[in-house]
Amino acid sequence: MEFYIRNDQKLAEIWLTKQEKQNADLRRRLEPFYAEYNKKGYTIVTFLSGQEPLYGLTRDLLVSSRKRQAAAEVRQEKHEHSQKG
Repeated sequence: MEFYIRNDQKLAEIWLTKQEKQNADLRRRLEPFYAEYNKKGYTIVTFLSGQEPLYGLTRDLLVSSRKRQAAAEVRQEKHEHSQKG
């Protein structure tokens, strides 16, 4: 398990291995941590180790995000063009 507290971003990260994510007792012991940082106004993120290959899924996510961004840019350009016309 790894903890990263990013005070400048008010972000608390917890990284759990495959074995840790399946340990119900460990997950219950994290509840006071969640409560403490939630009370401080932090966003709390728990990353759980997965079963899928990271490279392919990350690539697919980035490609999908870029397509959505490109489509939004095209819509914005069309909107700006129609406002000028």
